[in-house]
Amino acid sequence: MLCLRMAGQAWIGNLETMNNLELRSVTCNDSPQKLSEKEEQPPEANDNSNAKAVEMVPPDGGWGWIIVLGSFWIICLGTFPLNAFSIILSPILMSGQVSSTKIAWIFNLYQLIWSFYAIFIGPLCEQFGSRKVAIFGGIASFLSLFLSAFVPTADYLFFTFALPGGIGGASTFALTFMVVSTYFKKHRGFAIGITSVGGCVGTFISPLISNFLLQNYGYIGATVICGALTLNQCVGSCLYQPVKWHMKPAKSFSVSEKNSKNPVKWKKEAEKTDLLEKYDTKKCKTQTRNKINENKNDADKVTQRNKKSTNTIMNLLRSTYNNLKSLKYMRVHFIAWSFFGLMFGFTNFYMWIPFVVTSNGCSLELAAWCASLSSIGNITGRILMALLADRKFFNVIYGFMFGQFLMGISIIAFSFVKEITYFMIVTSCFGFGFGIAMSSYVTVMIKVMGIKMLPAVLGVSSLFKSIAGIIVGPLIGVVHDATKSFTYSIWILGGLEFIGVFALLLLPLGEKFDNWNMRRTERRENHKMDKSFSDI
Repeated sequence: MLCLRMAGQAWIGNLETMNNLELRSVTCNDSPQKLSEKEEQPPEANDNSNAKAVEMVPPDGGWGWIIVLGSFWIICLGTFPLNAFSIILSPILMSGQVSSTKIAWIFNLYQLIWSFYAIFIGPLCEQFGSRKVAIFGGIASFLSLFLSAFVPTADYLFFTFALPGGIGGASTFALTFMVVSTYFKKHRGFAIGITSVGGCVGTFISPLISNFLLQNYGYIGATVICGALTLNQCVGSCLYQPVKWHMKPAKSFSVSEKNSKNPVKWKKEAEKTDLLEKYDTKKCKTQTRNKINENKNDADKVTQRNKKSTNTIMNLLRSTYNNLKSLKYMRVHFIAWSFFGLMFGFTNFYMWIPFVVTSNGCSLELAAWCASLSSIGNITGRILMALLADRKFFNVIYGFMFGQFLMGISIIAFSFVKEITYFMIVTSCFGFGFGIAMSSYVTVMIKVMGIKMLPAVLGVSSLFKSIAGIIVGPLIGVVHDATKSFTYSIWILGGLEFIGVFALLLLPLGEKFDNWNMRRTERRENHKMDKSFSDI
């Protein structure tokens, strides 16, 4: 009897303790308890075995098409500083006996800052998000034209145009293709192709708009209006959202994933489990400890957030250094050479088109039409690649090589023609080849190195382009000043395109070298481990 009496008193004490715990956690409005962070998540987030079965993939549509629309708009407007350089700034560049060397230095410094800033695009997006980085790039593009409207001489363009314009150009091109690539998998080639079409639309309209504004509003008015138009790319930047918000499970999902798609069901199950756990004293004590741990975790999160804000620069430098490690792959070197030939050849040749055409007795308006006709071929090539890039029978690497080879032939042919008709035909072929290559170079990087290495490969390629461009770019101006002819300078640009094609032909050898180097590294690591075990 004494034992039964003591057991009953202990049982009553446990009930009172349990009621006290309930009174601390129950609110006065009889509303159901708020689920914890783990309970708020679907079941697969709490079950490791189910989490392994769920494979989250890009949306391949949905909000991804809104991203394509915003990127199209950004590239369309972001090309104004690049494509209108030799037209909108011609009143200053052609006055005061500005040498071709100085013009080349201004433009290639612009390219240098563009390419150098591109290596930081990936780390900046990790720290601040793609939307903020894109908006900052739009403001920089606007400042490149707005500040250049009030410069008295061409020397000021090194600071007013090259510096902010390079930052805006990297944010326009590198960032848009990175964001679009993460939203698509099956239709990635088509999405990248449609996005790149915005570039040739801007290439077509920017020379015509610049020439029209110069004729009607003068240099200052035309430059300020072009800057205001460029600022509107911030509208497209506002459409960017983290891809994690739109990830979806793969088509092959397990039964547990089907249940996870019914949030009402798993929430009810969680609430039911809570009611049953109320009558378990041990569970109540565990909940109390979890509550204390959650408060402690919240305090730790605040501390970590403060530390993160102070270490942002170090994180950027660390991520940039990790991107530079991709140089250990020989395939990255070959891709960088090809990318350098593509972008350097296009930008410098496109800059020289008005000067070559006007030097043969044609008007600046006809020169603007030559530049605009090249964009017609450009858009044709990009649309063609957008339709072919995702087809199984089509090899996107060969398509890229064909486009770059056609660019080289067109650049060489441009140096031999003298009539405006042939100028227009050659520039149209040049634009078609560039459209094919430009629409597929991101897809080539992904196919060769993978989607995860795209920011690193694109950044390293841009950095390589900047270093090589600052050496070769002024050399082209020096050759022109020494020979008093555009022929030899144009031949250098055409030769760079052929070098890019040759570099892509070496990709199979680069893959074999990377595999051999990887096996050699593994053997060295295994040898070090065996030696350390033998010493023990």
